[in-house]
Amino acid sequence: MEDSDEELISGGGTKEERENLLGSNKDKEEEEDEDFFLHGPKIKFSGQLAGIRSQVDEVTGVMKENVAKVIERGSQLTELGARSESLSEMSAEFRRQSTRVQRQAWWKVTRNQIILGIVAVIIIIVLIILLH
Repeated sequence: MEDSDEELISGGGTKEERENLLGSNKDKEEEEDEDFFLHGPKIKFSGQLAGIRSQVDEVTGVMKENVAKVIERGSQLTELGARSESLSEMSAEFRRQSTRVQRQAWWKVTRNQIILGIVAVIIIIVLIILLH
């Protein structure tokens, strides 16, 4: 016995269909309540409503995939932010070390120039003393 979609919507139909829609077994009612909130109602559709239900299921699946992708993208952005922060800290440390090394090299060159200048002055003094 096949009822039309209009009969299902308007409340017509068999007792079995009403029981499927309203739920007649009170022992299973608690289990079904939890299942209802997790997975939605379990309704048997026929004809055009079944096609609509399959489209809704398809859209729901696409939406779930999109939400999963957004969550994944969010976690990737969080990871990228952490990497960026780490790279920023490493670059700041590199800058400090390079400045320190540059200063050390400058002092080394300056020290060598001072030593060379002192040696040059000593040689000039020795030459002046020897030539007089």
